[in-house]
Amino acid sequence: MSHPSMPENGVRSRDPYVFKNQEWLPEIPVQALTAALKGWDDSTNDKYLDCFHEDAILHFGGEHKGRKGIKACRDSMIHPEKGPILRSAHFFETGFVTGGGMGIDGKWEIIGVADVRYDLVNKTEAWTRASSWCRVVKSDDQWLIEAYEVFMDPTALFQKMGELGK
Repeated sequence: MSHPSMPENGVRSRDPYVFKNQEWLPEIPVQALTAALKGWDDSTNDKYLDCFHEDAILHFGGEHKGRKGIKACRDSMIHPEKGPILRSAHFFETGFVTGGGMGIDGKWEIIGVADVRYDLVNKTEAWTRASSWCRVVKSDDQWLIEAYEVFMDPTALFQKMGELGK
């Protein structure tokens, strides 16, 4: 099934992890968000957790605290063999840096809009449009995500997952 934001051949002419307006965005929050979502999309490992502060909070289908809670959230949905979701793929659209932070106080806030494809265990896919907000903080010499919240309409995904009986 093709998605309206994808060309007929299913290949985009640009890197899916580059915002259309990336040249106008500060590097630090973009790098943090990109690393986290690239890692999240790689369902074969847990390297994405390195992008989060040890006490980070993720709001995605509920509140998940710390790396352990964030891992449990992802593991409950995504597994490269068992599913129900085998993998996700983010296709960045537009990014916005918000007024909270701006790096002045050692924090950045960024909102990213993306189309997200979920590949399901029954070889179907579901597409959603999502926005993510995250706060990036300096921890030792690293910029890590302290708080992350996902806003999306999961109707298409839930419908496909319902067909799986999961």
